[in-house]
Amino acid sequence: MQKIKLFNTIFKLHKILGLFLALNFLTLSLTGTVLIWKDELTTSTKLINEQPLKKEDLLDAYSLIQKEYPNKKILSLAKDDNNSAIINIRLTEPGVTKFSGATKLVYNKQARNIINLVDNPKSEISHSFFDTTLRLHREILLGGKGKYLIGLIGLLITFVLLSGVLLLKKFNKDNVYNIRTLAGRLHQSIGTFTFSWLILVTVTGVFLSFNGLIINLYFKSQMNSQVSIERRLVSFEKTITYAFENLGQNEIDFISFPDNEFSTPTDYTILLEEKEIKRLMFISKNEGQQIRTVELPWLLKTIIISEPLHYGNFGGIPLKVIWTIFSLLSSVLPFSASIIFLIRKGRIKNYKIKKSTIPNHLKKIQIIVPAIIITLIYTSEDKTQFSLIIVLALFTLYTTTLMTKRLGKAYVQK
Repeated sequence: MQKIKLFNTIFKLHKILGLFLALNFLTLSLTGTVLIWKDELTTSTKLINEQPLKKEDLLDAYSLIQKEYPNKKILSLAKDDNNSAIINIRLTEPGVTKFSGATKLVYNKQARNIINLVDNPKSEISHSFFDTTLRLHREILLGGKGKYLIGLIGLLITFVLLSGVLLLKKFNKDNVYNIRTLAGRLHQSIGTFTFSWLILVTVTGVFLSFNGLIINLYFKSQMNSQVSIERRLVSFEKTITYAFENLGQNEIDFISFPDNEFSTPTDYTILLEEKEIKRLMFISKNEGQQIRTVELPWLLKTIIISEPLHYGNFGGIPLKVIWTIFSLLSSVLPFSASIIFLIRKGRIKNYKIKKSTIPNHLKKIQIIVPAIIITLIYTSEDKTQFSLIIVLALFTLYTTTLMTKRLGKAYVQK
């Protein structure tokens, strides 16, 4: 009896939350599909051989910023993952600590000039359609508070997904004889096949939504462990020299200047990488302070890997195609759920269809196989990674073809 009550409670919550989140889910699916291809559609140059940031290039970029934007506050300098010939720059007004709304600039190493992306005609699409799409996907156009709301929605979607798996056995009926049962089978088949992918992008999306909060808490803990002593300020040139003298086998990936949300008020925070290992280097802006290099805590490591996992930016174009298929398939779920709800409420007529037996086999395989292959793709390199992507593509093609063929047997009876 208790199991029946628990099942009924889970089923009700699944229905209520699913319908409540349907529009949000659809919006996230469609905007996410567009953002998968953001880099390909907005980046004009891509270099095959990735090169580390050099001390001379960073100093040249800093000097040019000081000359052309003397009244701006520098937030960060960063390596561009798609184009090693440029350095990404973020500027803001004095006194501002947030990266949101910052001016986006690019320093071209070869031309030795700075380009304002807003004024660059080639990036017009990026700063209109894609920027709006990103803000809609990331914060539903509500700013910082919207990010937290998206994080909460992500947690609720995670519950809906997990509860859906628990409900599979109860609704494992082969007979399809009207529009409602057909919609139910479609909902169940797509939900089962996309489950692993949806869990992955939803959980990583939650981490990305709360990344600012998590990072702020981390840097506050670093501030609490320091004793603030006012000393003469160290120049950026000297800071960079300190950094390169203490790099070891690491390369510089990102430099956050003091007093913003990705650093402490007294430190330059430098993200280092050695192959797949990430570390943080803290260099005080005050002369006489020591350099500290620390390992990233697991929460920050999770945030760093969340973005490539969320958008499929770790397996090239073939993987992005698969991510797109998963995303488009998942966008069907709110429609099928709405049809079932409207038929139950009598808003849509429940037409009879040709009675068919549509077995729904391979449930466990459909859930487990994509999860295993995606994990192996992320942890593999080069030829092995490409081979695994082909395997995932073939499995995706086979499953979608099978679903289409089985559901295609049904037709409305006149």
